[in-house]
Amino acid sequence: DAQLLTGRRDEAWRYSDLRGVLRTIPEASPNAPRTQTAAPLGEVAADHEITVINGRSETTTFRTKAGQRATLRLRIVSRADHTLHQGALTLDVEAGADLTLIETYEGDGLAYVSDYSLAVRLGEGARLERIVLMDEPSDAISISRSEIDLKPGARLAQTVVASGARLQRH
Repeated sequence: DAQLLTGRRDEAWRYSDLRGVLRTIPEASPNAPRTQTAAPLGEVAADHEITVINGRSETTTFRTKAGQRATLRLRIVSRADHTLHQGALTLDVEAGADLTLIETYEGDGLAYVSDYSLAVRLGEGARLERIVLMDEPSDAISISRSEIDLKPGARLAQTVVASGARLQRH
């Protein structure tokens, strides 16, 4: 992805210069098992875990139903050496739903590049508590982007704890 190598001339990346750290885009990470879930794809159950290994090529959407209270554990796992993987997930939290999202970025490899995006849509009056824990090896490059759309009355609380990685941008 040519957009991956942004530099200091890009205002949003001024202090996270990928071109200064990564000269060329590595080859793709090896195929890993598809997204693993502890419940059927598509709908978040009361307690649900999703594990994504080495990204995914397509976007997967999960939905929390209106009025539902649920906890979702989202594990983004990198099992690669000197390669790149990308993934995307969309999460819909319907009106009045209450979701706790425990999102972890776990590194099990060497000098990989992980580029992951999460789009969240919060319906009217929905609530999301997002807890992000990032633990990457010291030679990894980890990029995680989030776009959160809040409808009227929606509430978001977020806590991020990050460690490791040569370059880590959340």
